[in-house]
Amino acid sequence: MNSGDVSDKKEWHPKLKSSARLLKLLPLLFLVVGMAICGAFALRVISTPPVQGGELLLAITVIVMALGFFVTRRLVNERLLSKLETANRLLLTISSRNVRATPLGIGDFQGFLVELTDPARPDAPPSLALARPLGRRFLKKEPRDMELFLDSSDPQAPLVLCSKSMTMVGSMADAAKLAQGRSFHIQAFAASVILLLAVLTLFFFLQQSDIAEARETMVLAEASMEWPRARGVVLESFVEEVRIKRGKGTVQGFAARIVYEYSVDRNRFFNDLIHFGYSPGRDESLAQTLVDLYPVGADVNPAHDPANPQLAVLEPGHVDVCGDQMRTLQRNLYLVLGGGAVGVVGIMVLGWFTLRRRQRVLDGYPAYARDAFSP
Repeated sequence: MNSGDVSDKKEWHPKLKSSARLLKLLPLLFLVVGMAICGAFALRVISTPPVQGGELLLAITVIVMALGFFVTRRLVNERLLSKLETANRLLLTISSRNVRATPLGIGDFQGFLVELTDPARPDAPPSLALARPLGRRFLKKEPRDMELFLDSSDPQAPLVLCSKSMTMVGSMADAAKLAQGRSFHIQAFAASVILLLAVLTLFFFLQQSDIAEARETMVLAEASMEWPRARGVVLESFVEEVRIKRGKGTVQGFAARIVYEYSVDRNRFFNDLIHFGYSPGRDESLAQTLVDLYPVGADVNPAHDPANPQLAVLEPGHVDVCGDQMRTLQRNLYLVLGGGAVGVVGIMVLGWFTLRRRQRVLDGYPAYARDAFSP
């Protein structure tokens, strides 16, 4: 029976059924998450005011997500699902033998290094396997008795290690070749650094857009102190319950909603801007104070932009409030970029120590460790 027959008949071993089902759903899950990210980004781009360069960033995001979906689908179909089908064939067709498996505490994208010894041959040198547990991310460094399903006739020497609580899929490993295969691990750490830099770059452009908006608001606040005044009247004045951002979620907040009418050159205009930089807060009494200050029917003298009379403000100035908001955005940007820089350095240091530790472990094993379980 070959792996294609097993896949076509959907004859999955009981230990592999849940993993096979999850792998088939993985591309669809990636597609759903990608569509959600693109949708959220699209809403941000078309928001008012729009994000500078948002259309280009949205197009790049869509392309990256589309490529990620196709790469994930190909990876699942050609690599992961293929390995699972090979493991399925071994479990259904190969006789097992008892081994003692000891994880060495070293892992990568391909799996974990596991030392295999034959209880029936205590004097035989240990062998190395590169295997990944199904349904687990980490392995404790403790020996355990397991069943080994190994196809020694296959040049790749695929294997499955089974116990009552765990199933591992992988292949026998050549210690000498693993010691020489540094390029893959260097590429993996480099890819992690590039991905982190890409995320930081995207955050930088989005945050710069918000900072530019805050800077423009501060300029308007300063200019508003020189704007001419118009005669007006308050039409609506009440406290409105809103949701305001706090960390990753939202909390209950309150905002003063004051709508006023004013006339410029016999033209009527309506506006609700109290002052530049005004934002809702948690304290209802602050919003109520503004509502009490500008009750319905009260005469007001809003300042308006002489070049654009539709832009008016009840209380000109408040430059300090706008400046605080801009400095908060800048501080958040510097904190994230600083944290990202620390992350990049951390990945590089971790990669260096990981490669050194991996090299020391592999130096203690024979060059062709597969021999202990070969016929």
